[in-house]
Amino acid sequence: MTRPPLHPEIARDALLYGALALLPVPLLDSVLQRVLLDRLFARLCAEAGAPLDPAAAKALTGFRGSLLMGCLGFALWYPVKKLLRKLVYVLSVKDALDGVARAAAMAELVRRAAAAGLLPARAEEVRTQMDQAWAQRGRSPVRGLIGGAPAEAAAAGGGPVDALLRQANGDAVFAHFDAALAALTPAEGPR
Repeated sequence: MTRPPLHPEIARDALLYGALALLPVPLLDSVLQRVLLDRLFARLCAEAGAPLDPAAAKALTGFRGSLLMGCLGFALWYPVKKLLRKLVYVLSVKDALDGVARAAAMAELVRRAAAAGLLPARAEEVRTQMDQAWAQRGRSPVRGLIGGAPAEAAAAGGGPVDALLRQANGDAVFAHFDAALAALTPAEGPR
C-alpha cells in the first residue's frame, strides 16, 4: 500500500520548521518553531472538525521532561549548543558560497585560457596565473555581501551565480587574469 502525498501545508511548514533552525539567533528559532507547529496543528485539527483548545495545543507542542533538569540543562548547555550549531551553519553556508564563487571564477578563467589557445599545452602556467588572480583579487562573496551592495549585484543580471561572483570581486579577478594571459599568449594571437 502506498502512502498518499503529504498535505501541502504539512510539507511547506515542515520545510519552514527545518529552515528556522538555521536562524543565527539563539532561542528565536525555538520560539518560532513552536509557534509554527501550534498554528499548523490548529489549522489541521480545524480542517478535520476538531478545533484544538490551548491545553491540547500545549500538550502537542510543549516541552516534556523534568522541570528541574530541563531548566538546568537549558541554563547550562542549551545556549552553548545553540551558539555552536549556529556558528557551524553560518560557516558551512559561507564555505558553500565561497566554493560556488571560486568554482565559477576558475571555470571562466579556464574558458578564457582555452579561447586564447593556451590550453592544454601551458596548463601549469595557466593554473599558476589562475591561483594568483584569485589570491590577489578574489574574496569571499559573503564579505562582498556584507560590505558591498547586494541589490546592485543582483540588478546587474545574469542569475544568482553571476551576482555571487560579482560579490566575490570576480570582475577584478578576470581583469588580473586577462592581463596575465596577454603576457602568456603567443604573438600570433588566439588559435
